[in-house]
Amino acid sequence: MRDAQALVEKQKEHIAELAREKRDTSQAQAILSTFETTLRFMRQDLADCLKTVGRLPQ
Repeated sequence: MRDAQALVEKQKEHIAELAREKRDTSQAQAILSTFETTLRFMRQDLADCLKTVGRLPQ
């Protein structure tokens, strides 16, 4: 999940850079949305695992 969070942060930086350059950010924002959705699912899966087994999965 740390890698996924890092990708989200990197994508946000990329979007900010594109916006500063007055460039189209629509494709980058679509990618960010996909990254954020994936990260949300990963976090939910981890939470479900923790509820089921009571500890981090091995």
